[in-house]
Amino acid sequence: MTGHPPALQAAGSKHRRTHALGLSLLALLAACAGAPSDTADRSGTGATSDAPRAEVPVAGTALPAGYRIDSTHSLILGEGESWTGRLVYSAAGSADDVFEFLRREMPKFGWTEIYAVRSEVNLLGFASEPTGRVANIRIERSSMLDSTRVDMIVSPAAASKPPPGRPKPPPR
Repeated sequence: MTGHPPALQAAGSKHRRTHALGLSLLALLAACAGAPSDTADRSGTGATSDAPRAEVPVAGTALPAGYRIDSTHSLILGEGESWTGRLVYSAAGSADDVFEFLRREMPKFGWTEIYAVRSEVNLLGFASEPTGRVANIRIERSSMLDSTRVDMIVSPAAASKPPPGRPKPPPR
């Protein structure tokens, strides 16, 4: 017994579990990181970068030329056009330029724009019917001069009907 009220003991226990989960996810991410390589960008423009970067197993999304992946904050599950997870990267140029690039280029990969919000932190939302996924993108000015931070979260779209083999729940 530590002498603390039960509520504080429970909060401390929850914090330790959350911390352990976070460390486990970071270890998994570190184990999944690829070796640096020179690759063409996946923006569809065919531009190349001389800067080495970790190969990321994602496809089917627009990425601006010269992007740099933040592997510390990214967690990719799956690969190819069925990946889900969080992809965090920095891009050269202003947040407005990156916002316009993604609005213009994402539809070329089969994504339909759902929403667009311009503010101090820009937000974009897309849906891909062929892959059954949604992408929520947060674009903000970085503290580094002429750099933008992009946080792209791609997840399965919410199903409006139960998966095959499961009965539909009765109406209430």
